[in-house]
Amino acid sequence: MLFINSRRGHATQKPPILSTLNHTPYNMRKILPFTLFILLLTSCTRYAIYQSPLHINTNQYRPTPMHQEGTPAATYAGFHFAAGGANHRWHDPTYSFAGTLHRSHNFGNFQASYGTNLILGNYSVRGFNIMDSIPFSDRAAFDIAGINSRAGNKFFGAWGFTGSINVRTDVGKGEWRVLGTELTWNNEFGEYQSYRRKLPPGMATMVDRHRNYFTYGFFTEILGPVGAGQTLGYKVAWIAAAHQVHDERGIGQDFGRENYHPGYLSQTLHFTFGTTTLYGAFSLGSYAFDCKVGASLRLSNMKKAGNHASL
Repeated sequence: MLFINSRRGHATQKPPILSTLNHTPYNMRKILPFTLFILLLTSCTRYAIYQSPLHINTNQYRPTPMHQEGTPAATYAGFHFAAGGANHRWHDPTYSFAGTLHRSHNFGNFQASYGTNLILGNYSVRGFNIMDSIPFSDRAAFDIAGINSRAGNKFFGAWGFTGSINVRTDVGKGEWRVLGTELTWNNEFGEYQSYRRKLPPGMATMVDRHRNYFTYGFFTEILGPVGAGQTLGYKVAWIAAAHQVHDERGIGQDFGRENYHPGYLSQTLHFTFGTTTLYGAFSLGSYAFDCKVGASLRLSNMKKAGNHASL
């Protein structure tokens, strides 16, 4: 379509958008801006997903002496502080403290550990605003009024047990724990567990109502000496829950995903000097993340190479 430029006195091509709008029926021109507005809001839709706080909190680092030290067994006590976020887009802040006690063993090319832990923390269930829950198809993502009426800080705690075994090999003066597997079981208690258990069915998008939390995982770790009595190492682990979390609102039907296994990837950097190990860890998983800093102290005496210790 051409129009006359009054300043230059010649015909030019009308911009395509203006041409398209002129050929769009009047009713459509009224609907189009509203449709674009709805699409914009839909892209901001949130979900209300309440998982166990143990989801990314079961991977406390548990040191094992290097095989080259000649220490057949050692006992450790440790603690860590963790802070992060959970729920869709990390909407809810979390923090926790944990204490651990474990025993580690060296069996030639194999290593193993077992122990117990206690975790105490806070999960902040934050409220939503009306723009956070835009329906798609005929279903809203969650009951915003119901969630907001129950929002607030929720104490949580858990106690449990863990065990691991791995195969190792020497790498120069260092050690590569080529492949290991670990299992954990925890019993959760506190206000946040009660909140999830009592939440009416369908009020949130997804809710993990389990009290007992069992996980399995695989890891690899490499470490080596960096000075007299000093060791530096890096561990990466993938951990998953044994159970599924189910979609309670039918939202997953729109995407072909009605449930999932909670899982996360954890990376740990640790440094040992003498009988003390310091570590930092970052865990990123399904609808959750956290950062940990911790320490572990070897309680048993150092064993010299060639000596034998009772297991």
